[in-house]
Amino acid sequence: MLSTLSYLTDHLRSDFSQLRAEVGVMNVTMVRPTWQAHTHHYPATLWAFVMAGFARLDLYSRLWDGGATEDQSPRMRAFLKCYLPRDPLADALAIKLFRHTLMHTSRPRRLHDRKSGLEYTYLLHWGAPQLPRTHHYQISGANKLNFGLEYFLDDLDTLLTAYLADLAKSSQLQTKALATWPKIETQDFAV
Repeated sequence: MLSTLSYLTDHLRSDFSQLRAEVGVMNVTMVRPTWQAHTHHYPATLWAFVMAGFARLDLYSRLWDGGATEDQSPRMRAFLKCYLPRDPLADALAIKLFRHTLMHTSRPRRLHDRKSGLEYTYLLHWGAPQLPRTHHYQISGANKLNFGLEYFLDDLDTLLTAYLADLAKSSQLQTKALATWPKIETQDFAV
């Protein structure tokens, strides 16, 4: 069991490190050097990295939950609340925008809250210096979620580190993760 758990934790860490390294290379070689001359700042690449980050958040929450919660959004919000508690509305907006809307419509879109009638938008950025850290994951007065990829990677690192620390100590979390992992490594499908 320990070697399997060790394999799982090493895999999660390595996978996250690879994402962070790729973002760093893109930022240093393409984004920053062309910031003043290039007006679009590689949005499709930014969206792809954000989507990859939210896929990892989804994965971590599924391992943590053990598959008990079928619906991704509540599971991901519960995981965030446990390991990185902050504004639940920002969590809901970020998950809808960057895990679901981005994935299924090729880009983030405006969101309309059916209950309140409010519309929400977003400001998605690579990070510093254009988006200060204090603005990340904040909803501005214009119902705009400010979100920085570099800061989100810090958030994911914090989440993963806290989750893995709990995983190392909790037999209940270990049982959930080890039962869920094989279903993740080999996906079922039908033609």
